Amino acid sequence: MKISKGCNLRCRYCYEFAQLNSRERMSLTDIQRVYQHVAEWSRTFSTPTVVDFVWHGGEPLLFPPEFFTATFEDQRTIFGEDSSVRNTIQTNLTVLDDSRIDLLHEFDRVGVSVDLYGGLRTNTRGHDSVRLVLKNMDRLHANGIDFGCITVITAANAPNIRKIVQFYHRLGVRSVRLLPLIDGAFADQHLTYDTAPVDVLATLQEAFEELVRLDSDLLIEPITTYVRQAVHHHMPGTTPVIYDKAAWETVYLVDTNGDVYSYGNAYDPEFCHGNIIREPMQTIVQSVGHRRAIETAAERVAEVCPSCRFFGNCSGYPMAEEAPLQQRQGAPLSCDVDRPMLEYVEHRLQELGAIDQARTLLAVPVVRPHYIRPESPPLQSDIRIRVDSPDGPSLRARVALSSGTTDPAAHSNADERYIAEAMVPLLPFNAPTDHELRLLAAHSDSSWLIGKDVAVIRFPTEVIDPVRHVIEGLGSDLARVTDREHSSHRAWRGAYEPLVDYIKRHHALDAGEPRVVRLGRSLPGGLTATEDTVAGRPGLHYVGLHVDSWVDTPLSMREHSQNRICINAGRGPRYFLFINITLTRMNTMLNGTELSSMSYYGSDLGHEFMAAFPRYPVVRLTIQPGEAYIAPTENIIHDGSTLGMKHQDLAIHLIGSFAPRHVVDARDPGLRRSRWASGS
Repeated sequence: MKISKGCNLRCRYCYEFAQLNSRERMSLTDIQRVYQHVAEWSRTFSTPTVVDFVWHGGEPLLFPPEFFTATFEDQRTIFGEDSSVRNTIQTNLTVLDDSRIDLLHEFDRVGVSVDLYGGLRTNTRGHDSVRLVLKNMDRLHANGIDFGCITVITAANAPNIRKIVQFYHRLGVRSVRLLPLIDGAFADQHLTYDTAPVDVLATLQEAFEELVRLDSDLLIEPITTYVRQAVHHHMPGTTPVIYDKAAWETVYLVDTNGDVYSYGNAYDPEFCHGNIIREPMQTIVQSVGHRRAIETAAERVAEVCPSCRFFGNCSGYPMAEEAPLQQRQGAPLSCDVDRPMLEYVEHRLQELGAIDQARTLLAVPVVRPHYIRPESPPLQSDIRIRVDSPDGPSLRARVALSSGTTDPAAHSNADERYIAEAMVPLLPFNAPTDHELRLLAAHSDSSWLIGKDVAVIRFPTEVIDPVRHVIEGLGSDLARVTDREHSSHRAWRGAYEPLVDYIKRHHALDAGEPRVVRLGRSLPGGLTATEDTVAGRPGLHYVGLHVDSWVDTPLSMREHSQNRICINAGRGPRYFLFINITLTRMNTMLNGTELSSMSYYGSDLGHEFMAAFPRYPVVRLTIQPGEAYIAPTENIIHDGSTLGMKHQDLAIHLIGSFAPRHVVDARDPGLRRSRWASGS
């Protein structure tokens, strides 16, 4: 809760340096509304939850003590006397008198910001504030007030990090947090005392060594977390912990005007979730800004973390929430401090023979929230779905998620005729949560991406019926219909030409001729639908979840390849199954080689992904009769399914460069066109 930006110090690295004279502040009425919205939201939780209001600024102790006395009374009235509400204050501790000492007793936790060395925390006259802060620390001790400290690592105090650790060790504070610099309020603000990631790493290593030398029980973050994570890595049977921002978020930042942000996108207007003074929390957590913050956090984790052997010991939180604040403008996204620090701590604990001892000392059970899938990352937002079918079901009514993927033998009702390497969805399928639905749904204003987007569209009855009659007239054999069989049918031309003409007018992105690659007919009850066509393999076999290679496009270019229209020409609904991650993202998550060096066959990469992440869900999308899906089947793991169907499945598959009708009509300027379809 940033109740004011006004401050009596002028710390040279402050990211709000230009606003430290601001007189804007939250009123008691504003804070009452915040309480009301948070209280209403917290009462919907299914498990007891502590709500911790962290009061900071600016300098919160510039407010008269009576202000806090009044707002704490409002807090008790709104939340109730027995509620799990805590109050923490973060102060520069330069404004302290007897009334404020009495006030600090009312807080559950007190944090003091002090750097000890470097002279960067100055008052408005440019004088270092450290002597006054140390004097006031003594007053806190004398009055029985426990406190912790925050120290910002800069080039001005990093050379004295061992002395800083020694000071806190002697002081006997409850905890200390060492923070890196973040981008300042203006260019070159940190010019004379900036630190690179390698400097922060070296400083944390020195702090660790000093703690070892002192044999200190002082808790210094993030070092304490590194030790726990390194030990967790060596404890057999531990459950991986993956940060899932969408399922639960531990910190929300409230600006002075009531605007709400996630920690990783602090005060960035593009990621504002809403205003908690005016809006309920339920609206805020479902906002576009919050969704955007969730997506970018998940993208950072997916880009960097899966290749790290500590992922699951480290939850990915530093990359999700801390990286945007610490990453300098223009610098590539990477884990330059946490990963090497974990490696360093692990190595030193092994050298010290402390792993076994630490297992005992730190064997605190890791509580895994219910939403974590232990062997897989959380649902990504790589592939998004659009529904462009008037009068058809909503996306929520169409979508279900499997429990992961598995060998066909895991299902007693699975057809035994699968190829040896086949993988299929792990049943059951479940309805998505609200958050999962948001991850799957395309934004209404987003551009169509030919290699990443899935759409549901509808065809006119007069276009579909003639083709259906052709398929049904080809006999009762349920094997795959070949190109020759359908093209030689006497009614084929009269059925095919209106279909292709309709597609070219309303769904084609270029002048290329859509190509029918398959007319599919399948029995009801099939877990998957695609049959094997490898020559010399006897009998009918199913391939399971796979990646198409109809077009000879290198894997590195699949996001620009042609996509597919698959029309449901049957009498009942059918299912499109897919994993909503592109080949490029899969390869990154697997820490694979460059895609340009790999073969044309994406199914090999798909099988490797499913083996590595067996609990990653398969999306099941319902396609009604007369509807079709458009999907980048050359770039995603997918198949059809007839499980639960009552009618024979009839489907028409065409390859080309396709999009929903409104995209083609508008010729979306953000469209990524297919360089392969155009022959370039």
